[in-house]
Amino acid sequence: MLSSGKISRTTEFKHLSKRSPTESLQSEALGTCKERIVAVLEQIQSVADEVGIPMSKLVIAWILKNPIITAAILGASSTEQVEENCRTTEININNETYRKPDKLTEYVEASLYS
Repeated sequence: MLSSGKISRTTEFKHLSKRSPTESLQSEALGTCKERIVAVLEQIQSVADEVGIPMSKLVIAWILKNPIITAAILGASSTEQVEENCRTTEININNETYRKPDKLTEYVEASLYS
């Protein structure tokens, strides 16, 4: 959801989590967390624009290029989305592009669900 562009500064987080639909995610802590995440996502979107691919594909390619990642766990809501995610393995981002989101997320320790 984050990398698909579905979350922005104006997103309301009421019952966003499927894990806990009865909890409201509106809180001061979430607001601060959301601002940090959205700021990083906006910068990652700029990197995706630079290389001419959607942010979701850049993020998947970035994760797959990380040498400490042994398996990427991706969510999908349709067969088409699974197939599209699999085609992302054909994207090979160069080291310079890889380092940009890597550097942007270096100190981000935030979750919308915790």
